[in-house]
Parts: sequence; C-alpha cells; structure tokens
Amino acid sequence: MAKKPISLSLPSDGSNDSVPRGDFDIPKGMACKGLRLKVVAPINNTSGGAVTLSDAQKQALLADFMATVTFGPRGTLKPYVAALWTVFNRACRWLYGTEIEGYTDTSTGLQRSLPNSATTNVTFYLIIPLGYFWKLYRGELLAFGRTQMRTLQLDVRRTASTILSGVIVSGTVTIDVMPDLVPCKGDPVSPGIFYEEVDDARKTVELSEGMPLAVEERTAIHASSTITNFSLKIDDLEVHDQVSPAEAITEQNDIPNYPSEAAPTDRTTHLYTVQKQGGSAELKDLPTGKPKITQNVKDLATIKLSQFYIPITSPEDVNSMMEFASGKKGRSKTVRGVSTQLTEGLGLGRHQAFVAPFNLVDQDADEFERFPGPVAESGKKVDVAIPNTVLDAARARIAKHLANGERKAAENVAAELAATIPGAVQSARGFKRGDQTMIDRVKRSIG
Repeated sequence: MAKKPISLSLPSDGSNDSVPRGDFDIPKGMACKGLRLKVVAPINNTSGGAVTLSDAQKQALLADFMATVTFGPRGTLKPYVAALWTVFNRACRWLYGTEIEGYTDTSTGLQRSLPNSATTNVTFYLIIPLGYFWKLYRGELLAFGRTQMRTLQLDVRRTASTILSGVIVSGTVTIDVMPDLVPCKGDPVSPGIFYEEVDDARKTVELSEGMPLAVEERTAIHASSTITNFSLKIDDLEVHDQVSPAEAITEQNDIPNYPSEAAPTDRTTHLYTVQKQGGSAELKDLPTGKPKITQNVKDLATIKLSQFYIPITSPEDVNSMMEFASGKKGRSKTVRGVSTQLTEGLGLGRHQAFVAPFNLVDQDADEFERFPGPVAESGKKVDVAIPNTVLDAARARIAKHLANGERKAAENVAAELAATIPGAVQSARGFKRGDQTMIDRVKRSIG
C-alpha cells in the first residue's frame, strides 16, 4: 500500500532534513515494516567522457549520505545512528532479501549512462527496514503499528558530493519518504530491528544482547577476508567452532533458491545469519543472547563487527510507550499492552519473550479483559493488571501441581505468567539473570 510521501531535500554538503516525531501518520489497520525513500540525485559529469557508475562508485555515492532513526515518545530507542546509506543497502539485502530498486536500472537508476558536460538525475529507492525479516514465516510480524509510528523520527544528512574525479552530486537531492505498509491486527508496538558496529582489537569480542539476525565483519568482502580461524557463540550456543568464513557460509549456500542479493558477501564478510529457507523460520526457532566472536588465529589487529538484531526493550520504554498511547497524541483512552505471545500463539520460550511485540487494546476489546499486561490511563502511572480469570487459572494450576507433589512445576507458574507481560523479561536467558520484580509482583497477585 502506498500513500502520499513526505518530501525532504538536501541542497548541499552538510545540509540536514527530517521527518519529526508525530509526522508519520499511517492508516488504521496497517503497520509499517520499513521506510521507502525515493531518492533523486542530480549528478554532474565533467570527466571528459560518458560515465556509467561501477558498483564501487555507486557505493561511494551512497556513502555521501547518512540517516538516523529514533522512536519512542522521547526518542530513546535508536535502531540506526548516523548510519551511512551503504548500511541501508546491506540492511535491505539482509532483512528484505533483495537489492534496492534502481541500483542496476539503466534507464533512470544508478546504472544509467551519465553524458559528459551535463547534469543527469538518477533515481533509486533506498529502504530503511524497521521491523521486517524476509526469512521469517511471518516476516511482517515485527512491523510498527499506527501509534508507534507517531513516535518515529527520521533525520537525513548529506556529508559529501564526490563520487569520482569529475563526477559529483551537484544541486539539490530530493527525497520522498513513504512508509512501507502491510495489513495488521490491532495496533502493535514492536521492539524493532537494530544495527550496531563494534571495532575492537581484542581476540574475543561480544556484541549487544538480543536475538541476532545477521553478524558480519566489515574489513573486507567475504572472498577477500584474511580471517582463517574463528569461533562464534550466541551465549552458550556454539554456532561455529574454529572455522574459516568460507566454511561458515556453506550452510547458507546450500539452501535451495537462496537469492544471491540477500547475502551481501560482496560488501562484508559473513559470520552468521539465520540458516532457514526464505519465509520458513519462526521466532521460536531462533537463538538469543550475546554473539561472541573469537579470532582463534588473530589475523585482524582490529576486527570490525556489525550485527542486525532484535534488542531487549526496557520496562521504562514500555511504560513510556503506554503513557503516550493513552495520552492526547496517542489514542486518548485507557489502553492495555497485550503480548502477541498470547494473542498470536508464537510459542516463544521464556528467553525469547522480549522479541514479542505487544498490541495496544482498548477497554471495549475482549483482549483487555482476557490477558495480563501494563495498563495506561491518561494522567495516571502505568500499572500492570492481571484479570481475575487469569489469576484463578494460575491458582488452579498451582493447586493441582501441589496436590500431585510437583513443587517445581507449581513454583514455575508465576514465572510463566510473568513472561507474557511486555517488558518483564530483561535477559536473553529469561529470568535467570534478569529482573525478578515482575515474578514477585505476579506471586503477590496470585496470593
């Protein structure tokens, strides 16, 4: 679904433009899986002859621009910070499974011939993924709902103009920003998909905790990597043990009909990605934790790592979103946050609970009375509420376990219930090293 775009412009080096928080207004019943940017760049050629940009030169053009994406009522959640557009080129391939439109277009796109002594417009569509992963059975599950999109801000910046000698961006670059929309149930709030870079001289390096979707090394393209022996763990899960990048990628290469543009090995070195055929993976199948990469033979003095991952959203950010949703800029009514783990039957383990989006439901929805979750009422502090029916069912389960001498199972009931409450699980190991506050709260409610 397409709607009227928001227009931005970057007239010169150092110029900025933005779509401020509150300006992304999408229709009810729709969610946004990413932002599609129609970019028209005027390129002046004074090199002495006609030019067709090589791949390296296209990458140089993309590197002349950057973008920052933040969301949440206070903008505290930052999936992309001053990211070069080359990052979004890779993000499109890793997360959308395709190349950006116009990249190889010979008519109006980046592949068109640029005549000498002329300024020619080139058009391409840069994608900034927010909550979509093409390998998932339901790739749009992580898309941003209508209320969440009102908290999104996009900032773009032009930093340079040179592509190659005699070929520069000359004049105003125009950008039409269009939310990439999909139908959805309710009004979901997603943890989103984040990108991070870590450059480190140590032998073993850890990345941020969450659900990794792709881990890469940015020093060289895959075929030219000097890494000879590395290991990769996600928490205690051994993914690769003392292998080369050429060996690590064989699992992906052996997947039938895997699109070549979905694996940007011509940009970076592949270290890890979900090894599922496109469209078949489920969140419940994916490991969570901190990726730990070890150079068993330290071929790189400084390793340049990056990952695309689903992060752990703090209780403070969940509550902030709930307060916004109940206020005048949100839905102006009392709402409850209900995990899609309950409404969609995702089957997530406790250690995966943080990746489940939650839906904002009104008091007139039956989900408001059926499921536990944080409740926000305008002007009041957010509080977790558990329906009596849910508490009665928990008490009955505990009593039955105890009657059968199943004490550990009885003790586990409160933790299972707590894990379904948005923001409760703050660790990729569930509650083992996370905050016990919500479990204690649930225990008190059960009595």
